[in-house]
This record gives sequence, C-alpha cells and structure tokens, in this order.
Amino acid sequence: YYAQCFNSLMGNALSCFRNKAVPVGYNFFRIQMDGTIHDMQMASNLGWLARNKYPGRKIIVWSNNQHVSKHTSGIDVEFSDYRKTQKTTMGNEISRSFGDSAFIIGFTSSEGTSGSPFQRNMKPFPLNSTNGKDVYAKALMTTKHAFAFTNFRALQLDPVSSSSFTMRGWGYTYPMEGQWFKVFDGIFYIRRNAAAKALEVVEFE
Repeated sequence: YYAQCFNSLMGNALSCFRNKAVPVGYNFFRIQMDGTIHDMQMASNLGWLARNKYPGRKIIVWSNNQHVSKHTSGIDVEFSDYRKTQKTTMGNEISRSFGDSAFIIGFTSSEGTSGSPFQRNMKPFPLNSTNGKDVYAKALMTTKHAFAFTNFRALQLDPVSSSSFTMRGWGYTYPMEGQWFKVFDGIFYIRRNAAAKALEVVEFE
C-alpha cells in the first residue's frame, strides 16, 4: 500500500512539474497539457485496488469521459494539441489490463449547464445548441426521454461499430467525430444537465 502511495505521489509530482505553466482553472481543450502520467497513474492505482485491496469484487469508479475513454485513436480531436501531448488514458490502460471485465460508461447531455464550482470563476457554462451536429443527442431529443442508456457493447462485434458519428463525448461544448461505439461500452444520456455546486457547510453552535 505504501509503495503504491509513494508511486502515486511521485507521479503527481512529475505531472505537476511538466504542467507547471498550466494556469489554475484551465480549459483542457485550449492548452497543451500532458495528462499521460496522470492517466497512467490513475490506471495503476485502480489496478492495484482491483488486484490487491478488493480482488474478486465489483468496483465502480466515477471519472470524466476523457479519462475513461478507450481506443482514443478513433476520435477526431481538431481543436487542441491532444494528440501531441496525451499518449494514453486511464480507460485505455484499464481496458488493456482487464479486457471485457471493465465496462466503461460515458455521459452526455443536450441542454442545461455544466462546469465545476472550482473552475471558470465559479460560473457554470450553458450547453448551447449544436444545430444538429451532435448526432447522438439529436436522436435522443426526438424521443422526449429525460434519461436514457445506450448499450454500445452490444454493437461492438457488428460492422456498424466502426462507424463514426458526432457526439459531445468529452465535455459539453464541442461535438466530436469519433468511433464512439468503441470508445465507450455504453452512454448514459441526461437530457437537461445541471452544473456541479459547491457544498455549503453549515456550522451549528
């Protein structure tokens, strides 16, 4: 356990050093940020938990879409220097290690707000219309469902899984072209998303 903690701390230190010029509250899509070490260390930590701390147990991990994505070579990232800096993701590494034992779910939405209370000056940003460019959300919008889950893994052995389509797969700002059937094993759709809020701590005398 302590060896894994030490490796995690060293990985974080190296990642921070390499990204020392990245400003607080950064926008991932607009800067050159090397997240390779960060993602590899997350995968290493999760692998250690699965093999050593909770062997044979089901583990649920909550992370953002970009970190859990696998087969990222099938995503067309036009608006950043991602391919120059990010060599792998946690999802890629976990998929290599655990194969089909890992079921990776992404999240996406059509409208509402998104963002973290600790970034973007504490202000959420709106999920603006993509004018139909988000093919997946457009299809779900026609169903009028508030929530939906699509099992992509059920299609991964079908030739259709190599098809590319647009979806707001990373974040909620940019529709991205990608082989999303291979990137995620499933997608959870929330029609109207709500940005995260900081927890208010109330003290009682």
